[in-house]
Amino acid sequence: MLRTLTSALSLALVAAVTLAAPAHAAPAAGTVSIQGDAGDYITQGLSYAYATPGDRISLSGDAQRVAISIVGANGDDWTIDAAAPTGQSLTSGTTYTATRYPFNDVGVAGFDYSGEGRGCNTSSSTFTVQTITTDTSGAVTRFAATFEQHCDDQTPAARGQIDVGLAPAAPPLQLTLANTGATLTQEGGVIVTGTLTCSSDAPTVVSGIVSQTVRKTTVAGSGSVYVDCWVGRTYTWDFAIYLGAEQFQAGSVTVSTTATANDASTGQQVQATDADAFRLRRPRA
Repeated sequence: MLRTLTSALSLALVAAVTLAAPAHAAPAAGTVSIQGDAGDYITQGLSYAYATPGDRISLSGDAQRVAISIVGANGDDWTIDAAAPTGQSLTSGTTYTATRYPFNDVGVAGFDYSGEGRGCNTSSSTFTVQTITTDTSGAVTRFAATFEQHCDDQTPAARGQIDVGLAPAAPPLQLTLANTGATLTQEGGVIVTGTLTCSSDAPTVVSGIVSQTVRKTTVAGSGSVYVDCWVGRTYTWDFAIYLGAEQFQAGSVTVSTTATANDASTGQQVQATDADAFRLRRPRA
């Protein structure tokens, strides 16, 4: 996913704002599948299947409450919450009768499956925990379950199967950045293009500076683009730079770019750079 940011912004500010994202649940490996009855509001009567690494699944929580988030490669976005009754722990082999989490009453289990802009006002659900494991800190490390959810006292249901566990630690993040071209626009701006790959999922900012010297006068401008980089894919990015009163001219320009991301495993900032010279050609009228 690409999103162009306004050109000529302070590149340091752009990177700081984009990379200061809140902490996410731990990446998980596994599968989630969902089947919807005709008339079920959440699924719209459709079926869905997700599996890592092609889709993103994350896992968080503890023995009292487990949360799973799913971001499909096709853009689907779901969340699933399963909670034990107050003061109890989820246990393997147990089936729970639940109302909508987090509005479940004291002593009643909670459950909620929602997403894609749709959620139940109220719900009645059952879910069976097949496996739940935690680490020494109490954080959930594996969760396998089946569920059936009815929205707002309706007969149609959404049914699902979950089997996810924390993914092995990813190797250190590596970014590969390449500038592939620079094009002069009719308005005297420059569109910079390039490619990006990442060794693990990493929201990334690609920022760059284009400079040109004509008759001993140098002009320069900056731009940037956000890339939601997923491992295993090559992204083609672009951003435009306009100078206002100044204009770039046909001829040679220097393009210097930097890709910046945070390594989710280490919390360290990682960068990759590239610098190239391109010849701008006068655009056709």
